[in-house]
Amino acid sequence: MDIDPRGPRFGALITTVVFAVVLITGSVWLLAAQALVFAVATVFGMRNAPYGLIYRWLVRPRLGPPGELEPEAPPRFAQGHGGRLGRLARGVPERGLRALPGLRDVSAHPTYLAGPPGTGAGRS
Repeated sequence: MDIDPRGPRFGALITTVVFAVVLITGSVWLLAAQALVFAVATVFGMRNAPYGLIYRWLVRPRLGPPGELEPEAPPRFAQGHGGRLGRLARGVPERGLRALPGLRDVSAHPTYLAGPPGTGAGRS
């Protein structure tokens, strides 16, 4: 199914604002709500996602019809990845960036702590 390409852009604008507020306030509940929005978009499609409904009911009637449509699959796939990122980052506000598994593993690796080979530079 094809969608108006301005809809995902509108959703991305709202998501950016939500993530900025999460970074400023550290609100785990707001992050969880955004992850839920991603999950709904992944399961039910972009048209039935909360931001898609807001766009379709309130914004699009004021803009008129789009010049062209785009497939729904790429933005829907991206919403799925956003939902996974939200689940991964749920511990970041309480524990900082070390809550992310990749960063925790790299920072604890002996080679990272010892510094580059042959330099004698260690990191503490």
